[in-house]
Amino acid sequence: GVLPALVIVDPVNYLVSDRRYKEKWDEVGHIAESLRGLAGEKALSMWGAAQLNRGGIGKESPDYEDTADSMQQIYVADVVGMFGQSREQRARSEVTFILRKCRNTPDGYALTMKMDKSRMLIYDAEVAKDILADYNNDKEGHDKWNELLKTLQKEAGECPTTARSTGTASAPTAS
Repeated sequence: GVLPALVIVDPVNYLVSDRRYKEKWDEVGHIAESLRGLAGEKALSMWGAAQLNRGGIGKESPDYEDTADSMQQIYVADVVGMFGQSREQRARSEVTFILRKCRNTPDGYALTMKMDKSRMLIYDAEVAKDILADYNNDKEGHDKWNELLKTLQKEAGECPTTARSTGTASAPTAS
């Protein structure tokens, strides 16, 4: 059969194991380990999304302890990125992406971006500002935006840190 280039599990904690566990966090950890094993065995890129717990909601910069259900999904991941949004950022339609863990490169990188929920877009405002200004006005604006998306997809496909990773995932963004 044909294997997909990317598998996204959103969120990992909604999956159910065929084994019984006393605690939900233990089950989520087992599932995360199994997904990582499957990704390695089949040479797949795998992204698993996780939710924040109540303590992480409203934080501009959530951290590991803000992950719901199981820290094990963080431990087995090669790459962990988190989105955070304070109330002030929400009012400004902004969101912060933080690279919390990257097994083969430095982590701690943070990027504040604009978010357009009506179009389900997260983008670097400086890169996209001229294109988005024209987006609703003419075909040329649509063409420019589509060209930018193709470039971002190409760059994301060349990124070695996306291979066989599990963890919180993000859409490709320009920097």
